Amino acid sequence: ARTMSGGGGGALIYAAVARGNVVLCEYSSTAGNHATVARKILAKVPSTSDARQAYAYDRHVFAYRVTSGTTFVCMCDESFPRRVAFAYLDDVERRWSQAYGARAQTALAHAMNADFAPVLQRRMGHFNNLPEADTISRVQ
Repeated sequence: ARTMSGGGGGALIYAAVARGNVVLCEYSSTAGNHATVARKILAKVPSTSDARQAYAYDRHVFAYRVTSGTTFVCMCDESFPRRVAFAYLDDVERRWSQAYGARAQTALAHAMNADFAPVLQRRMGHFNNLPEADTISRVQ
């Protein structure tokens, strides 16, 4: 079984929404250099075409999806199911699009943090506690 505390289990830890390398919103459940690493990855992500990809980095996985020039990225423990990480990004993208639409194309850095970071946090908690995430972890 996964544990939600410390470093023992698989969990989503960090998430951000960006336009190119401009971070519009981010949330981290733990202290660390997640934001710094995410910015290095964002600098390499081509935001001009829609894509989805995952990178392994130091016992963690950074998953991202690009939709209409906006990049949604999350970091999770390497044992966390990637399918669930991408489901989280899909969920965040839907909520982001409903909330902001085209406004994200011109927003300033961290402009949506106050409003949207709590959404990242709430949805992260939801996806970290999905029963199928635990089942998938045991099967893999």
